[in-house]
Amino acid sequence: MQNLQLTHKIELPELPVDTVSVTELPTELPENIGNSVGNSQTLAQSGGNSGNSISSPFAEVCNLLSQLTDSERQKLVEMLTQPKTVEAKKGLRVRYIGTKYAEQLAGLELVVDAISKYKEITCLKPDGSFTTWLNPKDLEVAD
Repeated sequence: MQNLQLTHKIELPELPVDTVSVTELPTELPENIGNSVGNSQTLAQSGGNSGNSISSPFAEVCNLLSQLTDSERQKLVEMLTQPKTVEAKKGLRVRYIGTKYAEQLAGLELVVDAISKYKEITCLKPDGSFTTWLNPKDLEVAD
């Protein structure tokens, strides 16, 4: 049996990397002093020094992501979106995700039956009939 690789497609939401930032609480609040019209009352607001900053693994990751260069961001996107591959073998349950035979095979769970020397796959349909030879790139491993 030949070693063929099927693509297990993974969709990831795009990360708004450019807008990710970590906001820390100010260590001191601003002091506002002013006079109201018509009276000599002084208004004042002062704040303490909390010294506590937001610290969590998620906040740290967000902070690090915001510091990546464009090329580092691109490498991260490529790394996170690379599809997993699974070795195609007889009996593997798959779904057709291509377009050529979508009308006939959409929504069906297929079972790999044979792999040709040209790296094409034929599958068994639920009704017991066989598919034509399919391109492995058009198949996705069924969950």
